Amino acid sequence: MRIEIKEKISFSNLMMEKYKYFLPPNGINGISIDSRLIEEGDIFIGLEGENFDGSVFSYQALERGASLIVSNLNKHKIKTSKLLEVESTNNFIYDFSKSWVENFDCEFIGITGSNGKTSTKEILYKFLSTTYTTFKTPENYNSTIGVPISLFSMSKNVQIALIEMGASNKNEIRHICSIVKPKYGIITNISEAHTLNFGDINGVIREKSELFRSLPKDGIAFINYDDENVRGIECESEKIKFGSNQKCEYVYRMDDSKKYSSFYINDEHISLPQNSFSMFANVFASYVMAKSFNVKSKYLHLEIKELKAPPGRCQIINKKEYKIIDDTYNANLESVLKGLEMLNNFNSKGNKIAVIGDMYELGNLSDQHHLRIGEFISKTKINFLCSIGKYRKKVIKNVKGKAKSRAFDSIEEVAEYLNLVLGNGDVVYIKGSRGMKMERIIKMLN
Repeated sequence: MRIEIKEKISFSNLMMEKYKYFLPPNGINGISIDSRLIEEGDIFIGLEGENFDGSVFSYQALERGASLIVSNLNKHKIKTSKLLEVESTNNFIYDFSKSWVENFDCEFIGITGSNGKTSTKEILYKFLSTTYTTFKTPENYNSTIGVPISLFSMSKNVQIALIEMGASNKNEIRHICSIVKPKYGIITNISEAHTLNFGDINGVIREKSELFRSLPKDGIAFINYDDENVRGIECESEKIKFGSNQKCEYVYRMDDSKKYSSFYINDEHISLPQNSFSMFANVFASYVMAKSFNVKSKYLHLEIKELKAPPGRCQIINKKEYKIIDDTYNANLESVLKGLEMLNNFNSKGNKIAVIGDMYELGNLSDQHHLRIGEFISKTKINFLCSIGKYRKKVIKNVKGKAKSRAFDSIEEVAEYLNLVLGNGDVVYIKGSRGMKMERIIKMLN
């Protein structure tokens, strides 16, 4: 990853204050942990992990014009004045970013959850930007490294900063919260994702709940009241609840339970450009937060009208004869089932085909979750299920009724099959965990 440093004078001053190292502001450009992305004037940080040592790429960074190399002590044998040695490059990023945040007088909003955190962040950014100068962590830079480095791209005129927080291991959300100290927070939902590293659903709940626990008493936790795992979390801050329950401050209702593109929030009608549960859920959460920041409804409706699903997140791709629902960004059981529900409800004259790849990081729940997919398919109008990956046979094992299924040995086989069978009016839904890179199938389709 690489970001551009916006406040160069402040960055230079902080470097001098904390490390007695002078970097002329006019010589500062960006910051990166990848030597291949270094541009003239960039700062290169050589991260060190269990299986890698980024400092070995310092030569390449210098050759590409790095203005400074930040490396662990005793890791360098190169002679250069452009070297700052620290005890830990990981701690350098943490400490420096924590001090960096103190330069900004803005409100921080933390966003986490098992599904929808990136899309919610992007939609909320559009909503808030109609009224405030807003910052968001870019792309999916939501890790304990990605978030702090992203902060260096903030400008001092920012009024609200949206911080997406991911977690693959314990205490990562607490770590990020200790840097940005969010006053507001939302947990979009909690499901059995990444249970490999958290043990079970209770471990996932404990990790995600760190966001709410970090909020101050005068902060606000936005509670998805329809998610039992979220509504049960205790916190000291104020709570704003949203969901279908009348106890909520923001209540939604639908005239048609299968039509997510048309619903009401406290009697205000919302019309979405796509009949997708994920878009509904993300817009609903973003609407609640935006209204809490006094964004006018007329601005929200204008932004909603222009919404488009990003690549890999239920994006509809129109081919000459058929349609593709590209949901390839990532997968866990809950998001897969919601995606299959979208396929089932999709208005199509032809066949409905699902292509499902492995769901990663499920630990001892892997078999159980992959078996659930075939069971679900059997209760729908989906015509065919294709599976790929280590668990491909588990995915199709419980398919019954009229639906047909087949397990494939490679991405190429799936694409070849689809190119043969896809015809006029068909729709194909494609999903799998990030490591499966299911988008490769889309590139191979005619």
